Amino acid sequence: MLLGAHVGISGGFHNAVFRGEEIGCDVIQIFTRNQMQWNAKPITQEQAELFKEAFTKSTVKMAIAHGSYLINLATPEEKSAERAVNAFELEVKRCAALGIPLYVFHPGSHSGTDEASGIDREVKNLKRILDETEDTGVNLALEGMAGQGDTICHTFDSIHEVLRKVDNPRMGVCLDTCHLFAAGYDISSASGVKKVLAEFNEKIGMKLLFAVHLNDSRGALGSHLDRHENIGKGKIGKECFKTLMHMRSLSRIPMALETPNGEKMYSRELKLLRSL
Repeated sequence: MLLGAHVGISGGFHNAVFRGEEIGCDVIQIFTRNQMQWNAKPITQEQAELFKEAFTKSTVKMAIAHGSYLINLATPEEKSAERAVNAFELEVKRCAALGIPLYVFHPGSHSGTDEASGIDREVKNLKRILDETEDTGVNLALEGMAGQGDTICHTFDSIHEVLRKVDNPRMGVCLDTCHLFAAGYDISSASGVKKVLAEFNEKIGMKLLFAVHLNDSRGALGSHLDRHENIGKGKIGKECFKTLMHMRSLSRIPMALETPNGEKMYSRELKLLRSL
């Protein structure tokens, strides 16, 4: 299993690798810039080389990146959409500069219109981004959401619709266990996990599962609350994660923790997951 966590980049991208190794990560997830700001300083050649060199000296096997929370490709506002597309393209190119092969992103919000039109805008903007970043080779993973507010893509059907219309081999999916549960997919038992993943395979396909976020849920099943909890401390419970740890189909897929208290808890939670 490729298990890991989201780690910070303070002090330089290379320090994220060392932090990940210290807490026992096989895979690390990072932001390539401040996720709550539009502007970012360019990545220097020295920063990129230090990051890549850190990998050669560490036991961390893989890095993935998470997109900025500001980016909304489903917005109906043209100026906001243009800004989002430009920021998205920039982040994909930052991944390429660092040698990061996978970029996970939130699909965004239809902003009071409707999901169907939001999906159409999402598809239009993703096609443009994929064309503009074709030479990077970076794959994109659309993260399934909890269904909170006007966010789109909280069902396998809606995620499939985006992938079908985009129709690009660089596009896949990131499943978040908290989001799945909050969206109404009952993964609190071993049978539930197997049933939900069988449905995912039928509607989307396991070959398009590019990443997994491992989070328990503070909200109840179907609550649509995007509130992460520490493993085994929420409404999902340990049985889900024990089942996931034994699934051969997930053995080469990067799985990252995004639980509360961050790096203070990650080492303990990674040990827990491996013990399961």
